[in-house]
Amino acid sequence: MTSSVIGDAFNALVAAVSGIPGVRIYSEPGDIVSPPGVMVSPPTLGWAVYAEQPDTATFTVWLIADFSERPLEALFPLVPAVSEAIDVLNYMAVTTAAPATISNGGTDYPCYQFTVEASLT
Repeated sequence: MTSSVIGDAFNALVAAVSGIPGVRIYSEPGDIVSPPGVMVSPPTLGWAVYAEQPDTATFTVWLIADFSERPLEALFPLVPAVSEAIDVLNYMAVTTAAPATISNGGTDYPCYQFTVEASLT
């Protein structure tokens, strides 16, 4: 296994959420969002004992809405769409989706923060 496995998993996740209609996709740490959007963050990596290469990755995926009179009305219908898009990848699974806010470009946005576990082996 080489470090490209990490990049392959990241790119597969970005591609999976790119099929969600009506949202913009962001995958670079410095991207400035324009909601509604989905941002995929680089993963936290895990190693089995004595392993040379990581065998697990934990991604954070942010479903971001704009602050409006009713931001939850924008978020709630998209939560299942994000989960379903990720479920297509048979080596990844959504483990949680928690309401949160994310600061981006000097603005705080309402969002859902998804935790996605991936096997890299």
